[in-house]
Amino acid sequence: MLKELNIKDFAIIEDISIDFNDGMSAILGETGAGKSIIIEAFSLLLGNRANSDMIRNDKTKAIVSATISFKETPDSLQEYKDEDNNDFIFTRIINKDGNNTCKINGINVPTNVLKSTLAKKVNLHS
Repeated sequence: MLKELNIKDFAIIEDISIDFNDGMSAILGETGAGKSIIIEAFSLLLGNRANSDMIRNDKTKAIVSATISFKETPDSLQEYKDEDNNDFIFTRIINKDGNNTCKINGINVPTNVLKSTLAKKVNLHS
């Protein structure tokens, strides 16, 4: 379950933190409110392609992170487990120089690890 989503210096978003409750979540708003930008940022955690154009003007990097709780830790995440709970923090950092960093609970991982773990566990509908 997605518990929290944090986005910093991504497109027009300066800094936002969204807390989610149990069950289905829906992001609603008028045209131009930024719903698609939030979805695009979250999609980076699913392994989608990133580029430096996504970074907010005059900033050097954008950061997207999400805290996700699993009922049971998936086998693919066992080596990143931090404590006795099943909460994981997934982070993606996009830098102006084109370098990207992906992390699970603070441990650097290749982008394909995000894709192979989260993309199989998340249903995103728009």
